[in-house]
Amino acid sequence: MSVPIKVTSTPDASKWAQCAFAPDGRLYIIWQEQYKATGGSDIFIISYNGRTWSTPLNLKNYPYSPADRPYIHISAKGNIYVAWDEWGVVLREYNAQSQTWLSPVRLSTYEYGGFEPCIATDPDENVYVFWYNDQAGIVYSRSRIAGSWEPIKQMSTPGATAKQGAIAAGRDGRVWCMWREKQ
Repeated sequence: MSVPIKVTSTPDASKWAQCAFAPDGRLYIIWQEQYKATGGSDIFIISYNGRTWSTPLNLKNYPYSPADRPYIHISAKGNIYVAWDEWGVVLREYNAQSQTWLSPVRLSTYEYGGFEPCIATDPDENVYVFWYNDQAGIVYSRSRIAGSWEPIKQMSTPGATAKQGAIAAGRDGRVWCMWREKQ
Protein backbone atom coordinates (compact mmCIF):
# COMPACT_ATOMS: atom_id res chain seq x y z
CA MET A 1 0.00 0.00 0.00
CA SER A 2 1.18 3.49 -0.80
CA VAL A 3 1.06 6.62 1.30
CA PRO A 4 -2.52 8.00 1.51
CA ILE A 5 -3.25 10.83 -0.95
CA LYS A 6 -6.11 13.27 -0.43
CA VAL A 7 -8.07 13.61 -3.68
CA THR A 8 -10.99 15.74 -2.53
CA SER A 9 -11.40 18.62 -0.14
CA THR A 10 -14.87 19.77 0.69
CA PRO A 11 -16.22 21.59 3.74
CA ASP A 12 -19.13 19.13 3.79
CA ALA A 13 -18.96 15.38 3.10
CA SER A 14 -17.30 13.21 0.50
CA LYS A 15 -18.53 9.61 0.59
CA TRP A 16 -19.25 6.41 -1.34
CA ALA A 17 -15.88 6.46 -3.08
CA GLN A 18 -14.97 3.68 -5.53
CA CYS A 19 -12.06 3.07 -7.83
CA ALA A 20 -11.35 1.08 -11.00
CA PHE A 21 -8.45 0.61 -13.39
CA ALA A 22 -8.72 1.14 -17.15
CA PRO A 23 -6.99 -1.27 -19.57
CA ASP A 24 -4.20 1.31 -20.03
CA GLY A 25 -3.43 1.19 -16.28
CA ARG A 26 -4.96 4.57 -15.44
CA LEU A 27 -6.74 4.66 -12.07
CA TYR A 28 -10.19 6.29 -11.82
CA ILE A 29 -11.84 7.31 -8.55
CA ILE A 30 -15.46 8.43 -8.15
CA TRP A 31 -17.25 9.82 -5.12
CA GLN A 32 -20.38 11.58 -3.97
CA GLU A 33 -19.94 15.10 -2.64
CA GLN A 34 -22.78 16.14 -0.37
CA TYR A 35 -23.67 19.79 0.25
CA LYS A 36 -25.27 20.89 3.52
CA ALA A 37 -26.27 24.29 2.11
CA THR A 38 -28.39 22.90 -0.75
CA GLY A 39 -29.30 19.46 0.59
CA GLY A 40 -28.12 18.02 -2.71
CA SER A 41 -24.99 16.34 -3.95
CA ASP A 42 -22.83 15.85 -7.02
CA ILE A 43 -20.83 12.93 -8.41
CA PHE A 44 -17.13 13.50 -9.20
CA ILE A 45 -14.47 11.53 -11.03
CA ILE A 46 -10.69 11.94 -11.04
CA SER A 47 -7.93 9.93 -12.73
CA TYR A 48 -4.28 9.14 -12.05
CA ASN A 49 -1.90 8.14 -14.85
CA GLY A 50 0.92 7.04 -12.56
CA ARG A 51 2.49 10.50 -12.36
CA THR A 52 -0.21 13.16 -12.12
CA TRP A 53 -3.82 13.52 -11.03
CA SER A 54 -6.45 14.99 -13.32
CA THR A 55 -8.70 17.83 -12.27
CA PRO A 56 -11.90 16.49 -10.67
CA LEU A 57 -14.80 16.39 -13.14
CA ASN A 58 -18.37 16.86 -11.94
CA LEU A 59 -20.47 14.23 -13.75
CA LYS A 60 -23.80 15.49 -12.42
CA ASN A 61 -23.32 19.25 -11.94
CA TYR A 62 -26.62 20.00 -10.26
CA PRO A 63 -26.02 20.54 -6.52
CA TYR A 64 -29.70 21.03 -5.63
CA SER A 65 -30.73 17.45 -6.36
CA PRO A 66 -29.60 14.47 -4.28
CA ALA A 67 -27.41 11.81 -5.85
CA ASP A 68 -26.35 8.74 -3.95
CA ARG A 69 -24.00 5.76 -4.02
CA PRO A 70 -22.14 6.05 -7.32
CA TYR A 71 -20.72 2.94 -8.98
CA ILE A 72 -17.93 2.79 -11.58
CA HIS A 73 -17.25 0.12 -14.19
CA ILE A 74 -14.60 0.23 -16.91
CA SER A 75 -15.00 -2.13 -19.86
CA ALA A 76 -12.24 -4.10 -21.57
CA LYS A 77 -12.38 -1.47 -24.35
CA GLY A 78 -11.73 1.34 -21.85
CA ASN A 79 -15.24 2.82 -21.84
CA ILE A 80 -16.17 4.17 -18.42
CA TYR A 81 -19.65 3.75 -16.97
CA VAL A 82 -20.78 5.56 -13.82
CA ALA A 83 -24.25 5.03 -12.34
CA TRP A 84 -25.90 6.60 -9.31
CA ASP A 85 -29.28 6.95 -7.62
CA GLU A 86 -30.99 10.28 -8.33
CA TRP A 87 -34.71 9.56 -7.84
CA GLY A 88 -34.01 6.51 -10.05
CA VAL A 89 -30.91 5.26 -11.83
CA VAL A 90 -28.80 7.68 -13.88
CA LEU A 91 -25.95 6.41 -16.08
CA ARG A 92 -23.11 8.48 -17.50
CA GLU A 93 -20.74 6.99 -20.09
CA TYR A 94 -17.26 7.96 -21.26
CA ASN A 95 -16.56 6.82 -24.82
CA ALA A 96 -12.87 5.88 -24.96
CA GLN A 97 -12.74 6.03 -28.77
CA SER A 98 -14.07 9.60 -29.06
CA GLN A 99 -12.64 10.56 -25.63
CA THR A 100 -15.87 12.30 -24.63
CA TRP A 101 -18.41 12.03 -21.85
CA LEU A 102 -21.90 11.37 -23.19
CA SER A 103 -24.98 13.02 -21.71
CA PRO A 104 -26.51 11.35 -18.65
CA VAL A 105 -29.19 8.72 -19.37
CA ARG A 106 -32.05 8.12 -16.95
CA LEU A 107 -32.58 4.34 -16.77
CA SER A 108 -35.38 4.30 -14.22
CA THR A 109 -37.79 6.63 -12.48
CA TYR A 110 -38.64 6.95 -8.81
CA GLU A 111 -41.30 4.24 -9.27
CA TYR A 112 -38.58 1.64 -9.91
CA GLY A 113 -36.10 3.06 -7.43
CA GLY A 114 -32.40 3.23 -8.04
CA PHE A 115 -30.64 2.13 -4.87
CA GLU A 116 -27.03 0.91 -5.12
CA PRO A 117 -26.81 0.52 -8.91
CA CYS A 118 -24.02 -1.64 -10.31
CA ILE A 119 -22.82 -2.20 -13.87
CA ALA A 120 -21.27 -4.90 -16.04
CA THR A 121 -20.31 -5.08 -19.72
CA ASP A 122 -19.80 -8.14 -21.88
CA PRO A 123 -17.15 -8.62 -24.62
CA ASP A 124 -19.55 -7.08 -27.19
CA GLU A 125 -19.82 -3.91 -25.05
CA ASN A 126 -23.44 -4.59 -24.12
CA VAL A 127 -24.21 -2.80 -20.85
CA TYR A 128 -26.07 -4.34 -17.91
CA VAL A 129 -27.25 -2.28 -14.92
CA PHE A 130 -28.66 -3.77 -11.73
CA TRP A 131 -30.32 -1.99 -8.77
CA TYR A 132 -33.07 -2.34 -6.21
CA ASN A 133 -36.02 -0.37 -4.91
CA ASP A 134 -35.41 -0.03 -1.19
CA GLN A 135 -39.04 0.86 -0.41
CA ALA A 136 -40.67 -1.96 -2.40
CA GLY A 137 -37.95 -4.58 -1.86
CA ILE A 138 -37.73 -5.42 -5.57
CA VAL A 139 -34.57 -6.00 -7.62
CA TYR A 140 -34.47 -4.71 -11.21
CA SER A 141 -32.13 -4.72 -14.20
CA ARG A 142 -31.94 -2.98 -17.54
CA SER A 143 -29.68 -3.81 -20.48
CA ARG A 144 -28.38 -2.02 -23.55
CA ILE A 145 -28.00 -4.68 -26.22
CA ALA A 146 -26.51 -3.74 -29.61
CA GLY A 147 -26.95 -0.05 -28.74
CA SER A 148 -30.65 -0.16 -27.71
CA TRP A 149 -31.99 -0.07 -24.17
CA GLU A 150 -34.36 -2.90 -23.30
CA PRO A 151 -37.30 -2.46 -20.91
CA ILE A 152 -36.73 -2.70 -17.15
CA LYS A 153 -36.92 -6.30 -15.88
CA GLN A 154 -37.85 -7.44 -12.40
CA MET A 155 -35.21 -9.94 -11.28
CA SER A 156 -36.44 -10.86 -7.80
CA THR A 157 -39.23 -13.30 -7.02
CA PRO A 158 -42.66 -11.59 -6.99
CA GLY A 159 -43.87 -11.21 -3.42
CA ALA A 160 -40.41 -11.62 -1.90
CA THR A 161 -38.38 -8.84 -0.30
CA ALA A 162 -35.09 -8.36 -2.14
CA LYS A 163 -32.16 -5.96 -2.02
CA GLN A 164 -28.38 -5.56 -2.14
CA GLY A 165 -26.83 -7.33 -5.06
CA ALA A 166 -24.09 -7.46 -7.62
CA ILE A 167 -23.68 -8.14 -11.33
CA ALA A 168 -20.87 -9.54 -13.46
CA ALA A 169 -20.46 -10.52 -17.12
CA GLY A 170 -18.18 -13.35 -18.17
CA ARG A 171 -15.95 -13.58 -21.21
CA ASP A 172 -18.47 -16.04 -22.63
CA GLY A 173 -21.13 -13.27 -22.63
CA ARG A 174 -23.15 -14.78 -19.78
CA VAL A 175 -24.35 -12.26 -17.20
CA TRP A 176 -24.67 -13.16 -13.55
CA CYS A 177 -26.71 -11.32 -10.91
CA MET A 178 -27.00 -12.08 -7.22
CA TRP A 179 -29.02 -10.44 -4.49
CA ARG A 180 -30.42 -10.98 -1.03
CA GLU A 181 -34.02 -12.22 -0.98
CA LYS A 182 -36.43 -13.21 1.77
CA GLN A 183 -39.77 -14.95 1.19
